[in-house]
Amino acid sequence: MAEEENATLPPKEQQIHELEEYINQLDSLVRQKKQAENLLHNKDFQDLILETYCKKEVVRYLKLAVLEDLPKEVREDSLSMAEDAAKVSLFLDNIIRFGAIAERDIVEARKLLVQIESEPEQKED
Repeated sequence: MAEEENATLPPKEQQIHELEEYINQLDSLVRQKKQAENLLHNKDFQDLILETYCKKEVVRYLKLAVLEDLPKEVREDSLSMAEDAAKVSLFLDNIIRFGAIAERDIVEARKLLVQIESEPEQKED
């Protein structure tokens, strides 16, 4: 429904609306970056999740995954668990990376929004 309403907006208003939506998305990425940074600076999170789960458990799972004495299913599950634990670090890294890009892009998006809002309306003939 909202998309249908947006399609009926004048071009300038449509452009403003889309840019505001984009800025909201960038704001969300910036907030997530700050949340991730807060977690990464939390000692309990560092010890339990990053050190124990993302490092020690990955090593333990990888060791299990290569033990020929274990059944194939156990080795495959161990490899899968190692991959899952490694994805937590990747997830946090991506949040910070995307948030940093958003911090840069949001400045330009806000400047563009001000510019568009200050432009006079185009009259249709």
